[in-house]
Amino acid sequence: MNLSDSFRSDKQMSADEERMVDDYIFLPLVCMALDHDKKVLDAAPLKFKSSYQMVMDQAIRKVRADIRANKNEIFDHHIRMTRMSWLQYDAVMRGQLFHVQYSRPDANERVNRRIGKYL
Repeated sequence: MNLSDSFRSDKQMSADEERMVDDYIFLPLVCMALDHDKKVLDAAPLKFKSSYQMVMDQAIRKVRADIRANKNEIFDHHIRMTRMSWLQYDAVMRGQLFHVQYSRPDANERVNRRIGKYL
């Protein structure tokens, strides 16, 4: 524990809480993007389609497993998430309300980066 952690304001999310909230918001978007890409891949005339399909299926299964794990972690930490709009959420934790909002370009970059990790 470093010195800055001991003086952290209760009005801020911890790094672990931020990670859980980010995962809650972006993992479903990653899954939607991979599902869309899989449909496009299925319709494409490729020579080695089964290999690509296998990679996509593995990535989608891993994302779905991570979504389940994240939801359990959110529940265990007593965090309540409410979707206000496409990229805007309210998170209630430790009796405090946190507004979480992302711009579209930032969200696109985060989803793209996460897809790269799964593939």
